Amino acid sequence: MFRRMRLAGRIGLVAAYLTFGWLFGLALVVWWFLATVRAFLRARRALAAFTRCPRGHTVAQFGVFRCTCGAVSEGWAWICPICRQESGYVDCDTCGRAVRNPRLG
Repeated sequence: MFRRMRLAGRIGLVAAYLTFGWLFGLALVVWWFLATVRAFLRARRALAAFTRCPRGHTVAQFGVFRCTCGAVSEGWAWICPICRQESGYVDCDTCGRAVRNPRLG
């Protein structure tokens, strides 16, 4: 009798695992997929030639920029080639508002 109860308990654990374990795995796969798509879209926006400021003006992401280290360089706006520091924002040439780095979200 005791063996049957132990066996029933084990079967119950296996049944619970098969019932709820795949839900956890599915949620994990969906989360991973959405994070990958989000990272791809951020990279795509960051590598575009232009982005928009909060007021809708176009802001170039490639050109001549001044870093906080004082270096003036020509290239991508978000990483300084001298100090390798990643910029969090650049200023809009038209209105002066900050435009956030698309890779940062």
